[in-house]
Amino acid sequence: MKKIIFLFLFIQLHVFGQDFVQNEVLVQLNPKSNSADFFRTFENKYNLTILQSENISEPMNIYSVKFEQITDHNNLLKLFKLENQVINVQLNHFVTERETIPNDTEFSTQQWHLKNTGQTGGTVDADIDATDAWDISTSGTTTHNDTIVVCILEGSGVDITHIDIKDNIWKNYAEIPNNGIDDDNNGYTDDYLGWNVVSNDDAVGSGSHGTRVAGMIGAKGNNNLGISGVSQNVKMMIVKGQSASNEASVIAAYTYPLEMRKLYNQSNGQSGVFVVATNASWGINNGDPADSPLWCAMYDSLGQVGIINLGATSNSNVNVDIEGDLPTTCPSDYLIGITMTASNDVRADSGYGPINIDLAAPGQGVYLTLPGDIYGGTSGTSFATPCVSGAVALLYSTPCADFINWTKAYPDSAALKVRDLILTQVDPITSLLAEVGSGGRLNINNSMLELLNTCNTNSCIAPYNLTYSNLTDSVVNITWSGFSTDYLFYIQEGIQPMIELNATGLNTIQIDTLTPCTNYTVYVKAICGAQESILSYPIYFRTDGCCENPILSSVNPQNQALEISWQNVLYATDYTLRYRELGTTNWNEVLNATSNTIYTPLLECTEYEFQIKTTCTDSSRGFSPSFIFKTKGCGACYDLTYCDVNGTSSTTEWIDTVKVGNKTIGTGNNGGWLVYENSDFSLLPNSTEFITIIPGYSGSFFTENYSVWIDFDQNGIFDESDKVINLLTNNGPVTGLMTIPSTALTGITKMRIGMIASVSGNPVECPINTAYGEYEDYCVYIGPDASIAENNQSEISIYPNPTTSILNIATQQNILQITIQTIDGKIVKSMTYTKNNIDVSDLPNGIYLIEIKTNTSTATLKFIKA
Repeated sequence: MKKIIFLFLFIQLHVFGQDFVQNEVLVQLNPKSNSADFFRTFENKYNLTILQSENISEPMNIYSVKFEQITDHNNLLKLFKLENQVINVQLNHFVTERETIPNDTEFSTQQWHLKNTGQTGGTVDADIDATDAWDISTSGTTTHNDTIVVCILEGSGVDITHIDIKDNIWKNYAEIPNNGIDDDNNGYTDDYLGWNVVSNDDAVGSGSHGTRVAGMIGAKGNNNLGISGVSQNVKMMIVKGQSASNEASVIAAYTYPLEMRKLYNQSNGQSGVFVVATNASWGINNGDPADSPLWCAMYDSLGQVGIINLGATSNSNVNVDIEGDLPTTCPSDYLIGITMTASNDVRADSGYGPINIDLAAPGQGVYLTLPGDIYGGTSGTSFATPCVSGAVALLYSTPCADFINWTKAYPDSAALKVRDLILTQVDPITSLLAEVGSGGRLNINNSMLELLNTCNTNSCIAPYNLTYSNLTDSVVNITWSGFSTDYLFYIQEGIQPMIELNATGLNTIQIDTLTPCTNYTVYVKAICGAQESILSYPIYFRTDGCCENPILSSVNPQNQALEISWQNVLYATDYTLRYRELGTTNWNEVLNATSNTIYTPLLECTEYEFQIKTTCTDSSRGFSPSFIFKTKGCGACYDLTYCDVNGTSSTTEWIDTVKVGNKTIGTGNNGGWLVYENSDFSLLPNSTEFITIIPGYSGSFFTENYSVWIDFDQNGIFDESDKVINLLTNNGPVTGLMTIPSTALTGITKMRIGMIASVSGNPVECPINTAYGEYEDYCVYIGPDASIAENNQSEISIYPNPTTSILNIATQQNILQITIQTIDGKIVKSMTYTKNNIDVSDLPNGIYLIEIKTNTSTATLKFIKA
């Protein structure tokens, strides 16, 4: 691994004692994970405190997680690896720019690396033959008029106003600068000049190192000024902020070109950017890819969308195959590791290794742009790497339309083709044979000539984007995209031999002789004169006509009825349906059942189990698995659909405890939105009750805003009249007084509690993009208080209320019968009774009604099982 230690890195190691950010890790989660819930559970499980978690790469779902204090970072990594939701985890290593500052002024005379004529002591043909390549093309666009873009990732930015660079700086013309709106919907606001991963804006300017890198790649050519880049008219996308920080910012930086190229591919060039390469003239000396799996994984993700990645190796004479290096030892086919040569075509003081360093390029004593419209000599692998980046861009400008066709159809394969063209067409150098994988130094002219020479052999591109539609038991439509006008169509039924059909002049075909209930495979091949392409990727489908049991659904459930429907099976002659109350044993069977039939009378607020059996002309199926549907009548909280809560994050703050009166109804961090459907507390109309909300924090305390709504009219909407707590603000517990109107409808309805950080504004009933905080929903019973009911029920009362086990009945009368039912009307106990107490310990917690019949009267009272 690399042994060179730059002053910047040395200072960091001296101060921190480690080569990574203390108390911080990078974690990649399963895409289906709830990150806030996972990190909250993780810190509770291992008694840790998370100060902050930030999504630094949305497409790869990678988070930077900062802890309060970590004494053993390796043990922390092991704990994360034990979690099923974690795909990968690593430390957040420091990175540094890769350059050496020359002290020999003779290096600053001419650009020998583009065409060596003996300048700066050069006695051999040590250049990359750029001037010959420019005879083929100097364009900044492809044959299809795509603007070719190289992304420069630079910690200190680039002097984007430099007189010899400014015309080749990429600008995002789909974005209106400084209007505070993400105009192109790419996830970045006001990214007109690029992106700064530290300040989260497009401040990408300044930086001596980056200015030199940009000059090597794409200083404007043929403009009577200064110098020329390898690619004279390429556009350079600047992403600033990674190398001055750490690996988290590296991942965030690579995410920007990844997202932009993905958009380009998905929209067929209507949005996004045709990014063909990224340039990393920085890294970690002695870096081990096993310690940085998330960083290394970025290269495969970038390659899959068509981006080849260029990485500089160490500026020390070290074998990185043995000593290690990042990023050049990352195991990705979409990464090219680069060392540097001098004007005598010999590797200068820089890393080598035939396994991980792929080729050399001029980098010692090169003459490049410097900030402030000036120029100067410089050295380092930092500048050999952009020499190759510029060559990649120039390759895409080669006048070979078929190659660009192929690039659009198969961007990942095209990226690998470019890698191959760069590495197989080097100038062989004897001294490099055992030092770099290709055995040579970059020659862009050779690469472009090879692409031209093989252009015809690549001209017949296989069709892509195969899709099927309008599928029946015997008919299907197949559509595809391609660059030819003539095609051969292949269809395979089951394991039978493929059948070939002529599709001349077509890019869609209808087959109407298919066999019902049969699996098919389809391919398409392009015909290009005397050439044929390889077969396209296949698509698979199965025709209709199988004797299958359909999927049941419930339409408009009612209090005592369920309407059951299904999509009819093509060859079905008959259906048999059966149903029963969930948990019972006897089925109600319906012969000759038809879809959209209403089944009644059923019990209110009760789950029913349905199964269906299909009979066809030549076969029949057994009963399907059960489908569970529930009747209404459970109360508004259960029967109505309330608006969702979206965009809340409880990583740093949440609702920890909720109390109504003296009763605690909720505790803990619930991942941003809790929907609690047990109804175990009640409120009396025309009364007041205190509510106390206690926040929880993962680290620092923050000021929070709170509001509370109760759907008193039970219409499924939190109206303004439903707001019982308008706004409470504090950085600790809050208590407010809720007034329950006399007009509140009796029954179970929904209460919503909203808490958001004061910096994000005030809670609203249906949040969409709340940054920090939590919402909690509860079912609450609105109805007569037990004590009032007791006074009007012939002196029959119950106690204690709430109760955990025994419910006592106070009365001077003889008790004949007791019936206990849920609030929604479902009977859970019924018995002839003569005692004055009843055991309710077996009942789930909640609100119940108890009907007590005596020899003189009947009383119905409410009690709470807690």
